[in-house]
Amino acid sequence: MKQAKQVKIIHAQPGWQGVAPIFDGNGIVDGLHKEPIIAWCIKAEFMPDMNDSLFAEPVPITAEGVAGRNEYKIFERPGGTLTYAEAQEFNGEADIIKYFQEEEEGK
Repeated sequence: MKQAKQVKIIHAQPGWQGVAPIFDGNGIVDGLHKEPIIAWCIKAEFMPDMNDSLFAEPVPITAEGVAGRNEYKIFERPGGTLTYAEAQEFNGEADIIKYFQEEEEGK
């Protein structure tokens, strides 16, 4: 049976930002780049072959366009809270830099 797909664009609440690492020439995380998110592209798929499951994925849209699947794993919410895309929260930018550095060293 065929999967039903739907895509919807919705405006982002002001204050959402995608957070990405900035590396120095030696592969060390030197800071964070924050890109304002202006909208979300909600991609939804209804999968009859998987017990009628619904899979929805929000993808950020910035002034540069639709972000790649893993371009922003960490987001800053409008209230300033920093969160991983899968619900982990951080205690500030130092925690995020540590996270990105550990991820880079694990490659």
